[in-house]
Amino acid sequence: MSAMRREVPEDSDDDVLDLGTVLPPTVPQVVCLVGRVCAEKLPNIFVVTEVMLKTFNPKGKLTAREWGKGMVLFSFERIDNCDWVLRNQPWHFDGHLFAIKTLISSEQPSLIILRTSSFWTRAHDLSLVYRSEAVIRSIVARVGILELFEKPSMRI
Repeated sequence: MSAMRREVPEDSDDDVLDLGTVLPPTVPQVVCLVGRVCAEKLPNIFVVTEVMLKTFNPKGKLTAREWGKGMVLFSFERIDNCDWVLRNQPWHFDGHLFAIKTLISSEQPSLIILRTSSFWTRAHDLSLVYRSEAVIRSIVARVGILELFEKPSMRI
């Protein structure tokens, strides 16, 4: 299994959003994620929000709202739910990757760019000569960055 980052289209919208109007004062920013569908044409943000809320299905409260540039801000009541969402990536929406990033309290919303997303892939039935890490790195270099390479098992 290999994990890769893939570049996705950049959004040119430069909306500025005040954090004070977005985050409820009782929700600490350490349990917030920002997400964006990685597609040429951005889907309806309200549909994305509803689908992802149902998909994450957390224990405890989870709120989501539009956050400019086609992004959604997710505020988790419990940090273990936030960690679960990050651990279980990649997420997708309507056949497109859904890039997610942890919100750092000092970040300005207008400066966050979600153009990459980690995802894993498995290649089946590769010839033995193509199973080396060097060959996999050269293949992946054409589309992204190899983050992790798991040695293939030699099960028979």
